[in-house]
Amino acid sequence: MSRRRDATIGLTLLAGPLAVIGGAIGLGALGREILGALLAVGGLGGLVAVVPISYKLLRYPSTRRLSLGDLVGITRREAGVGPVGTGGALICFSGIDGSGKTTQAERLVAEFEAAGVDATHVWARWRPFLSYPFMGVLYVTLGWRRKDYHRSAVLRRIWGYFLLIDHLLFFARYIYPHLRSGRVVCIDRYVLDQCVELHYDGLYRERPATLIDSWLPTPDVTFLMDVPAEVAADRKDDTGEMLDRLHIDADPIDYLRDRRELFQECANEQTRVIDTTRPIDQTHERIRDTVWAAYLEG
Repeated sequence: MSRRRDATIGLTLLAGPLAVIGGAIGLGALGREILGALLAVGGLGGLVAVVPISYKLLRYPSTRRLSLGDLVGITRREAGVGPVGTGGALICFSGIDGSGKTTQAERLVAEFEAAGVDATHVWARWRPFLSYPFMGVLYVTLGWRRKDYHRSAVLRRIWGYFLLIDHLLFFARYIYPHLRSGRVVCIDRYVLDQCVELHYDGLYRERPATLIDSWLPTPDVTFLMDVPAEVAADRKDDTGEMLDRLHIDADPIDYLRDRRELFQECANEQTRVIDTTRPIDQTHERIRDTVWAAYLEG
């Protein structure tokens, strides 16, 4: 029954493998990467790989990994404006609900604007652009929500590629225009948060997670807002309602505690861990000093 179900899911989601192969034939090394994805996860994996690779090829012909400094430098040169250090930057706030991400992001935006620097706050919780129709198909045919996707071997293997495209589309629509204009973007949730989501849902796979990390611009600074689950629950008392809405059967404190542990495990050496049990003003001062130093050095 499980194999038949996975086969049904796979056939429902597969699309355009011949087009992928045809496009890959004429792209040299890039084509080999596309074909590698095709062989790794089937027709859908190859198709999904085409979009971010093509986007990267068209926007950045070298197809190498670009840091935020590279991105801002290129866009500012196109616009004929000054050096990177006087323009845009990407500041990321990650952490569990109730850890103070939005509060500190909004304060930092106000700080930049008070100094005459154009800045904006972007709330970047995952939005299912590409994956939404497939989620609808899975719900109608199997009654599955995202919390159920780990039950399918096919979905465990390919779901990260859907999220990769979703995040690239989100970046292109909601973040890139601000960076192109030289703004400082304080983003509430980013790659680290998506890594935690994949782990929590039982859908984490190394390859798509690595692509998400490498194909999205690297933030100038990433803050992990760290706080005990009990404190976070007191600050934000609607976690239980959110779990009910998502049909997740979990105690709110246990949910927050599990996610906090995942954040600590997924954070890398560049992540600045901030203890947000301190007063808001003290937390802001530490973040402000770190960000201004990075911004002026940029």
